[in-house]
Amino acid sequence: MSKCNFVAIDFETMTAERTSACALGMVKVLNNVIVEKSYLLINPIPDDRTDTNIFVHGINASMVQEAPTFKESWTKIVDFIGTLPLVCHNRGMDIVVMNRCMEYYDLDGLNTSKNYCTYEITRESLMKACKRYNISFSENEHHDALADAEACAKVFLATKGIHEEVCVEKINDYRSGGFGASHKINHEDLCPLDPNEVENKDTPFFQAKVLITGVFEEYPERAKLAAALKLLGANVNTSLSRRTNIVLKGKAAGPKKMEKLEKLKREGYDIRVICEAELVGILGDID
Repeated sequence: MSKCNFVAIDFETMTAERTSACALGMVKVLNNVIVEKSYLLINPIPDDRTDTNIFVHGINASMVQEAPTFKESWTKIVDFIGTLPLVCHNRGMDIVVMNRCMEYYDLDGLNTSKNYCTYEITRESLMKACKRYNISFSENEHHDALADAEACAKVFLATKGIHEEVCVEKINDYRSGGFGASHKINHEDLCPLDPNEVENKDTPFFQAKVLITGVFEEYPERAKLAAALKLLGANVNTSLSRRTNIVLKGKAAGPKKMEKLEKLKREGYDIRVICEAELVGILGDID
């Protein structure tokens, strides 16, 4: 049996423009084994289109406004792929997006010409190809860039007679360690409680509009932090405005938000900034 070495990729785009990459999933296969995964949210190159692909992948503008640009993510992308060939399920999409973003930022260091397309090999959608080869892949996972890239990798291996059970030896999944799942806030936590439902009203978060930006060591998952604030009566927002009362500022806070915050404060808006040490103290006193 021949040994396959490649990186499967999948892009999601914010609009129909091929330069509007907003997420990239990458799955590395060495000697027929999935050895590493990477998921990147990307602050997309803006364009003039008003129609977005949120209904496809669920990624909205607020989720990527603090993410690195494609250029800022380039070193990670090149380091992950190296000289390995690329595999995707639609080279007319994924390879073109890669090339267009590289052209826009005048980037080099990656050869995209050696690539394989599982759609052209199977002539089936990714869902149907997975079903044919008995690869576990649900409709709910489809259009998640990392899930699609992994499914594509398994389909490519299956077309070579290498099946899924061989491909689970070692997995290093960096999805939760960067922008992505850890920066998402569940939709239900953006809907504040009725004041009468809040048990502890004696915190600065009660009936306050709160923005979370940056990374908090004690609260690495933003969704859990937002849920805790909601229970304290906070109205958690994903954007900064004149009506914002509190900004929770962690490490690597969004520079654009910080600029806007300073501008609003200069204009006289009283917005309280709480850093991690103070946040831990407030929430610790409640516990």
